[in-house]
Amino acid sequence: MKKILLMNGSPKLEKSVTLILAKAFLAGLTETGDYEVEQIDCYKKKVNYCTGCLTCMYVTDGKCIYDDDYSEFFEKYLSADLVIWSMPVYFYGMPAGVKTFFDRMTMGITSTLEVLSGKTLTKVQRKPLYKRTVLVATGVYYSLENNFEPVKKQFELIYRGNVDFLFSPSVQVLGIPFLQYKTGPYLKEITNIGRRYGEQGCISQKDMDYAAEPLFDLETYLYFVNHYRYDFYKNKTEELKLILQQMLYTYEPNPALQGRKITAGITLKDMDLVFQLTITANQCFIRYEDFEGEDISFVMLSKAFLDPKPIGDKNKSNFSNFTDIVVSLCRTKRKQIDLTKW
Repeated sequence: MKKILLMNGSPKLEKSVTLILAKAFLAGLTETGDYEVEQIDCYKKKVNYCTGCLTCMYVTDGKCIYDDDYSEFFEKYLSADLVIWSMPVYFYGMPAGVKTFFDRMTMGITSTLEVLSGKTLTKVQRKPLYKRTVLVATGVYYSLENNFEPVKKQFELIYRGNVDFLFSPSVQVLGIPFLQYKTGPYLKEITNIGRRYGEQGCISQKDMDYAAEPLFDLETYLYFVNHYRYDFYKNKTEELKLILQQMLYTYEPNPALQGRKITAGITLKDMDLVFQLTITANQCFIRYEDFEGEDISFVMLSKAFLDPKPIGDKNKSNFSNFTDIVVSLCRTKRKQIDLTKW
């Protein structure tokens, strides 16, 4: 049985969107063999900063002066057949909590220098130090260019080329539940990439390109990212208004409405919130005051918008599917519809 060490380098721990990506990759990889997986959360461990005293090099033969959680980690690291680092990119590099783990790896090298391919490097004391590695890294940036190069170079130097990369910019959308119609298929393909890695032993350029491809156009992505922190809104009504506004960006044009519009009145019974949704061929609008005449009205619960389970066409957002339902019901001439059981 081969050992895989999954190093979660996000301070958000299990709430990390990078970890979503890493676990999707790992799900495919573990299908290809007999693996034992252990996850270590860097930010849960008590690991002191390296002081550069070099006692581990010259005095104690690889033993650090600190008696903390690092020694246990280091033994697991050395015995692993594969290490997967999962981390966000902060200021073009690894987060501070991850850097501390790497700095303490001084206890795994000697002070002896050697020259390889014209580069001056330290000799490795324990051979498994520069082992087979995958770096899964993400960022809020829209593209890889001018953002991921420093951390990529750092890992290439640390692992002397024995590393594969899975980079995903614009990953913040993975944490938005109502975008699963886009993120779900994306994560399934990441699982396929993990499976191919298990079979082939490397991540192809084609697979790296797929992981790096943005899921939305730039304007839509910027809106999602700049407004995604729902936890900042203590008022649930204001939070829902923000989510509804984001959902407008997932609307797919409806050619059947060319030259006309439909206005639906919506009452969210559990939120005591009333608004109007206007649907046109190319876009939708929401208003909370200055109402106009309505073609149809609904009484609903807020969960109808918040539930990530797909309704209708799985290739479209639930919001877009809901607008299709509104258009369809308008043809029935029904004016008031109760959807509280939906």
